[in-house]
Amino acid sequence: MAQAREEWAACRAEIAPERRYPCWGDLLPLQEELLCPDQGDVDKSSGFTLQEELLCLDQADAVIRTARGALAWSLGDRLRRQGDVDGAIAAYRAAIAADPGHAIAHYNLGHLLHTKRKDFDGAEAAFRAAIAADP
Repeated sequence: MAQAREEWAACRAEIAPERRYPCWGDLLPLQEELLCPDQGDVDKSSGFTLQEELLCLDQADAVIRTARGALAWSLGDRLRRQGDVDGAIAAYRAAIAADPGHAIAHYNLGHLLHTKRKDFDGAEAAFRAAIAADP
């Protein structure tokens, strides 16, 4: 949760209008009136609209999912090199669950299913997913 908060704060800082436009403080009342006439969806403490806040949360969530996928893939790779096929398969599946677009995790899963488990249907599905993730 702390990592999500840090990513969210970094995203807010990146899109912070006052960093791009020094006179933003003078324009904030006008922005609130034009964009949100009911004043209901602007955070008065930050000046961010609900849409901007949600965008930051979505971006932070995507970063965390990608990081989880990368960590699980790394674990799977290490377990594969140590000969723990079941552990590697589970880790690659965890990587894919965290980041469905992780083409290498799909490929590595397919390779293990094909060569070590003789699960040709599962391997084909994993290889097709790898191609779809990174044509």
